[in-house]
Amino acid sequence: MQKKTDFVLSVFQKPESYLNSSAYNVRIRQETVQGFLKNESVTRILDIGCGDGSLSLPLLNSRRCLTLLDFSDGMLSVARSRIPNELIDHVEILKQDALSANFCPHSFDVILCIGVLAHLDPPDALLEKISYWLKPGGSLILQHTEADHIMTWITRGMERLRGLFRPEKYQRSEIRSSEVLGFLAFEGFALQATFRYSLPLLGTQRIASQEILYRMIRFVFGAYPCTRMASWGNECLYHLKSKTVQ
Repeated sequence: MQKKTDFVLSVFQKPESYLNSSAYNVRIRQETVQGFLKNESVTRILDIGCGDGSLSLPLLNSRRCLTLLDFSDGMLSVARSRIPNELIDHVEILKQDALSANFCPHSFDVILCIGVLAHLDPPDALLEKISYWLKPGGSLILQHTEADHIMTWITRGMERLRGLFRPEKYQRSEIRSSEVLGFLAFEGFALQATFRYSLPLLGTQRIASQEILYRMIRFVFGAYPCTRMASWGNECLYHLKSKTVQ
């Protein structure tokens, strides 16, 4: 089995392929993040595993500072190219593994951790760091794929069949909402909002455009805050608030 960090780095060092095939999903996540934070007062933002910055750069303005954290040169290069010239001084770019990153306590009003937990086993160490880095009353936007869900089981089954012809070199971590939310509740976080949806089955991307895939998800699951069919969704996006007194 290939080491997790090595595999993830090999994928994201060539960002074009990933970004072109998952643009619809990035769009869903971007719009949900903006919906979660619509009425939030924000000054400093940390985007863990920021990729090309699609989720956090839309939040940037002249009154906010953004830290982009990723260990892929390829992704950070794309993110850097997308920063408006007039806001370049408001952005810090760090090429680093999230688990080795060090920030002062209570440094950020908002922390995004999207598309990251699947590559950690277990995720507790990073969640502890996030709790330490986030200001009292700050917002955490967290994403993971629910391990104990029928859509995840179906996807796993299809991946196993595919593996008969093309052996899998990498296995994502199994993350359960009950465990993640339970851990964060112990750390003093309170759940504010949820959006759940499912991705199209394997192979759908070969026959449908990114726009059609996006519209399919919106048709079935809606958009935050007007959501529907949540029980059918195995992709979980959460907005949590840290405790106000630490």
